[in-house]
Amino acid sequence: MSIPSRCAVVFDCDGTLIPKNRSLCQVIDNAALTPKANAEMVKLRKYYLGRAVKGLLTVDEEADWLKKTLDTYIQHGLTRDRARGAVQSVALRPGAKECLEWLHRSGVPTAIVSYGATPFIEKLLDANGARRFVNSIYSATLESDPETGRFHRYDHASLVLPVNKGEWSRHFADSKGIPHENLIAVGDSGGDKFLGHLKERRLGIAKDNADAAKIAPFMGKVVITEDFVPVRRWLRRTMSLIK
Repeated sequence: MSIPSRCAVVFDCDGTLIPKNRSLCQVIDNAALTPKANAEMVKLRKYYLGRAVKGLLTVDEEADWLKKTLDTYIQHGLTRDRARGAVQSVALRPGAKECLEWLHRSGVPTAIVSYGATPFIEKLLDANGARRFVNSIYSATLESDPETGRFHRYDHASLVLPVNKGEWSRHFADSKGIPHENLIAVGDSGGDKFLGHLKERRLGIAKDNADAAKIAPFMGKVVITEDFVPVRRWLRRTMSLIK
């Protein structure tokens, strides 16, 4: 099958490119922070995640959660090297790297749009040998000092929230000259309901039937899978519809 030159794919990261039971920030918290700093993160997750699961988080609370998380990394002196070491053991879903490589070979621009931090995603991709297959990453910048390696600032304008994932997706499409309706998206939760552009071109990855039913209202299609075989199959089929 020939791949259309005028389409692009955007992926969520946590729960999508990596399994649902893994969160990059939580991996960093457990492996790279001091016990005191990790305890602060556990407290944050206990409050915000509980409200998120119930669908009670406001947009302001989503932003506050991310800002407080990044501020904690900065205040407790997290470094590039410790973050890199923490994500070394995190594997992409089976077949995810091969899918990204296939899209790259086919000339289809790809981006990651994540409610997280860019350097962590970069280190994840590096650890899995997949960085060169992804054109752009949209996530919090979290810059580090060139001498000490300590993260010391982030650009508030770079923050990706569930509510603005569509805006960042369209920004990526514009940067590649791709019509918005030709954006294809892959996510795994209600936090991805704005990822990409059109609902019918958004795929949801679920862990079981209950999870599938939960995210179905936001997706054009849902697949229950642990690997990327059905994802790649759906991408091929969806791309064939783009003229």
